[in-house]
Amino acid sequence: MDAARRPRRLWADLFCALGLIAFFCLLSFPEDPAGTLLKAALLAVLLVLVLRRRSPAGGTAGRPDRLVLRLGLALALGFLLCSDFLYRWASYDLYPAARFLARRLPIRLNYVLYLLIAAAVPCAAWFFLRLCRALPSALSRTPAAEEPPCRGLAAAVCAVSAFAAITLCSRSSFLYPFNDWVDANCFFTVGKGMMNGLVPYRDLLEQKGPLLYFLHGLAWLVDHDGFFGVYLLELAAAFGFLWFSYRTMALACGRRALYLAPVLALAVYTSQSLVYGDSAEELCLPLAAWAIWRGALLLRTEQPLSRRDGFLLGLTAGCVLWVKFTLVGFYLGWILVPAWWLLKTGRAPELGRLLLRIALGAAAATLPWLLYFGLHGAVGDWLRVYLYNNLFLYPINQDLSLWARVRRGLWNVNLCDTVAFALIFLALFRACLTQRLRLALHLLCMTAAAFLGVYYGGRIFAYYPFWLSLFLPFGLEIFGELLPEPAARRPRAGLAALTVVCAALCLLLTPNRDQIGEKRENLPQFQFAEIIRQEENPTLLNYGFLDGGFYTAAEVLPTCKVFCDLNLLIPEIRKLHVSYVKKGVCQFVVTRNMEIDAPIYVCVAEADYFFVQDNHYRLYRRIDNPENP
Repeated sequence: MDAARRPRRLWADLFCALGLIAFFCLLSFPEDPAGTLLKAALLAVLLVLVLRRRSPAGGTAGRPDRLVLRLGLALALGFLLCSDFLYRWASYDLYPAARFLARRLPIRLNYVLYLLIAAAVPCAAWFFLRLCRALPSALSRTPAAEEPPCRGLAAAVCAVSAFAAITLCSRSSFLYPFNDWVDANCFFTVGKGMMNGLVPYRDLLEQKGPLLYFLHGLAWLVDHDGFFGVYLLELAAAFGFLWFSYRTMALACGRRALYLAPVLALAVYTSQSLVYGDSAEELCLPLAAWAIWRGALLLRTEQPLSRRDGFLLGLTAGCVLWVKFTLVGFYLGWILVPAWWLLKTGRAPELGRLLLRIALGAAAATLPWLLYFGLHGAVGDWLRVYLYNNLFLYPINQDLSLWARVRRGLWNVNLCDTVAFALIFLALFRACLTQRLRLALHLLCMTAAAFLGVYYGGRIFAYYPFWLSLFLPFGLEIFGELLPEPAARRPRAGLAALTVVCAALCLLLTPNRDQIGEKRENLPQFQFAEIIRQEENPTLLNYGFLDGGFYTAAEVLPTCKVFCDLNLLIPEIRKLHVSYVKKGVCQFVVTRNMEIDAPIYVCVAEADYFFVQDNHYRLYRRIDNPENP
């Protein structure tokens, strides 16, 4: 480089680094400003070195440099995955799993852990810098642009990775006593009602999509008082997501993508955005992952979409629509770049046929629900509750500007899924730097549409960022391109070792770890269920809070339309809920952190249990007499 231009380039790099650090600091959350700053600094260094595109100092062909590169890759990725966990271990009052473990360790041993964490940070940063020096030359590799032949081995790796991740990280797994997440229990209760003749929205009020309830109804057929059926659904969804994500990564890094599937499972399912498992986002991942793979195949190999592809795209979009309609924004972003490319190449008629097939696929996904609700005379209830109520009566922060909502969403992603945040950011830069502008635009449109669909309302929940896990394969491709090409023979030993390591890390990093091995009798759901089951044909009301799993544990079918509290701004719902208690409609009533003022009920059991916070549950029994049968 010319000596006169060198200072100017240095100042440009410095400005870029400071800008990125400032951007990340704006998104930092008060509980962890230092951790966010550190991750921002590491990412800024990486981007600066990539932007400068300098050749690595010294040869990278030597054995020591290859060793440093591999160690740097492992430690840098591990640091990104573990940094949030390590911070929350150090402040374990904020993290239930770390609190459970750390409070059982001697205080001096905790001090040792803090010192080890402090010593590991500069080491990880040093290896990360060495990795960055070798990154520009690795990015110049020619992408594979075709799928590797070892599909059988890849399917086995994806299946084992899915099994390990879901079994260790989801509370629906048989390792856990019960999935006590209120959202999952709402889905399960309505699905159980569908299997017993009740119609969603008309007989049971809830605001998610009918396909989600139907899937949970099938899960209820497998296990009436637990989540083993849901666990099987999650396994299938995880395998589908990993399989199509592997095929997407294989288009860029060939057989090296075999090593990325277990790492992807680790990064996605140990995220805090998984929450307790069984979210609508989790079950929709394989459907959208197929669309991402097909779009990458179209843009990287220019393989046109077939008639079947167009129909399947519409079918998967329709299925996502009838699970949770805010997730369907992803498909609006997906179609923009393929449509622009077809128009640019003068194939407008082909675009018209593609849109028609997509519409037919979406109609095929909608027709069963038109028939189902039409036969039950509940089409109006379905459309009013699922579409109108969610669009106009779901709580939205109207006082926030669009930019404020976007900033809150970015803050939420950075808090609950830091790995997704960093890898998506890296993927966009990588696509631009390697002149894959069409792919970069496609990724940007999909990410922006998926993000706005989830966060446009201005509300934030821990599970919202999980939908962005769809785009992690594009970020992991960077690390795949740094790996050496596997040998001609199948690398079974290395893959097996990597899968075992990732499974062990799943056990270490999952925020649900403290519940593994817990006994059912210690949960208030099953303590109350023992009392409820003593009555013949008992009736139950989950009063004042979202479904806490008491219907599931007691195997009771709701008899009230408003069977639990809901996040809808409809005063009539709360009034109806209160009237159930005043009239003594149900024999049993369960409350959380509240007492009911009704003389016809008496408290027969109480229990303390931690869910998000310390809670006190009460079970009330109706005093039956001639006036209150």
